[in-house]
Amino acid sequence: MIREWPDAGIRLEIADPASLEERGDGVIAVSGTKVDAGRIVALDAVANLDPASSSRLVNGYQSWDYCGIRRATEPGHTWWGGALAGRDGALAFLAATSDRLATSIRTEPGLGGIRLVALAGGAPDLVPTPPSWGFIPSEATALDLGRHAITASEPILLAADRDPLAAMERVATRVAAAGRARRWDGPPMLGWESWYHYGFSVTPEVVLANARLMRERFPERFALIQIDDGWQHSYGDWTPRDGWPHDLASLVGEIEDHGCFAGLWLAPFMVAPGEPGIGVDHPDWLIGHAASRHPLRDPLMNRHGVDATHPDATAWLRELGTQVRRWGFRMVKLDFLYIGAQEGRRHNPTMTGTEALRAGLRAFIDGVGDDVYVLGCGMPFLPAVGLCHGNRIGGDLAAPRIWDVAELSPFDPEQGWLGIPPTARNVAARWWSHRRLFDNDPDVVMGAGPDDGPPYTTNEAEVLAALATACGGPFFIADDLASLPAAKRAVLEDRRWLDLAWNAESRPLDLFAAPDTAPNPDFYAQPTALPAVWEVAGQRVTFDWARRAVALG
Repeated sequence: MIREWPDAGIRLEIADPASLEERGDGVIAVSGTKVDAGRIVALDAVANLDPASSSRLVNGYQSWDYCGIRRATEPGHTWWGGALAGRDGALAFLAATSDRLATSIRTEPGLGGIRLVALAGGAPDLVPTPPSWGFIPSEATALDLGRHAITASEPILLAADRDPLAAMERVATRVAAAGRARRWDGPPMLGWESWYHYGFSVTPEVVLANARLMRERFPERFALIQIDDGWQHSYGDWTPRDGWPHDLASLVGEIEDHGCFAGLWLAPFMVAPGEPGIGVDHPDWLIGHAASRHPLRDPLMNRHGVDATHPDATAWLRELGTQVRRWGFRMVKLDFLYIGAQEGRRHNPTMTGTEALRAGLRAFIDGVGDDVYVLGCGMPFLPAVGLCHGNRIGGDLAAPRIWDVAELSPFDPEQGWLGIPPTARNVAARWWSHRRLFDNDPDVVMGAGPDDGPPYTTNEAEVLAALATACGGPFFIADDLASLPAAKRAVLEDRRWLDLAWNAESRPLDLFAAPDTAPNPDFYAQPTALPAVWEVAGQRVTFDWARRAVALG
């Protein structure tokens, strides 16, 4: 079957689709039924693009995965979707939904152009990539399709345009409609968070001290105070630890007395082996290893995962959301969510990992309510649509300042500048999801250390502030506000960036002109090329990556 977009110069030869339909605005939807080793071939097609003069957009499986632009002569695969951009035209492709299946797309140079093969199956295995603490997801894993009663893939949407940015934005808009993306009409998620300075040592006293300084120094709309990891007894026992009020509503009230509102970090699917909580009390609520009766452990954090197909576990997730609401939090950051999507032995064996993750998140959201902002992190990308208001689009920018930097390797993001270029690469390569699928969260803005560093020089802190502004989503300052030197304060309190934060429109104009050739593409691999010119809320922002500097206008 042939589909052409004459205005874009794109011709697509599609092999034996199960169905093909026009969705309007030049967007088509293709699905397949052919089985390949326990996965469904959702699409097998060849685009008439010259590999030698084309590049490809790579998207990662979840929040922290590598995203970027690669040369089309280099075969590889992308998760959920991507784009091929040639000299005269571009083709964008993106799974319409991810209710049950995970979709990965291989691209490779072939006879007559570039071949695309989309495979729909189970959540991937995660392969660690030492010496960094990143990892690379495999392709979609095999499923027992009969047991899961899956007969066809979820559709793949495709569109072509002379402008690759426009093509990707068009399919993303259609995906947002198909997945009923959540829109937030409450206060902007602009403020402060505790993790990168205080880590596990966070206390109510430092939270309140920074809330007071946040209100004194920043514009009125910067009002969020987000308490991160360290307030709870354990992963799996989400009650306040010693030193924290038993009823966090009292602390929320004190934050509000400072003119701010409160957010809370949780990892609802993550359970620490052997620690108090549901891992000890309810081991039958955990995802099991497929080949044994032991609970599965994820390869990154060595933690168990809650099986949301178990009705009692689902009820527990709903009650956890209800408890957060009772405390009065108006924002919640849900972390390590990929753990809930792992394939394994489940209470209901007919549900896939992706389906179970979405069911568990839906239960939590039912408990917390529609008027609490939900920010996903470590979240499989497309399954976030319709559930998360916002989603992290890159890895952790740093490690908590209280940790011993000398014990970290040169590959760790704590080494200052090394965390910024990978973040910039992901912010640029995922621009299309912002305010379509959800709000893009670039992680944090920091000015830690003396003016000349480490970990950040004053110039590098300004690059971080500009990058968060260009991303357009949540903007979290992560320092101890009382200890910032004057020059760093001036950067973080610069109204040029603060007034543009939380903008709705942002585009990396030269994205496809900067293919990356970094080997071993985990998130922390240092990019060899980065887009330099952005349009942000109608203004031009130019990054000079060689000089670690930025200019507005």
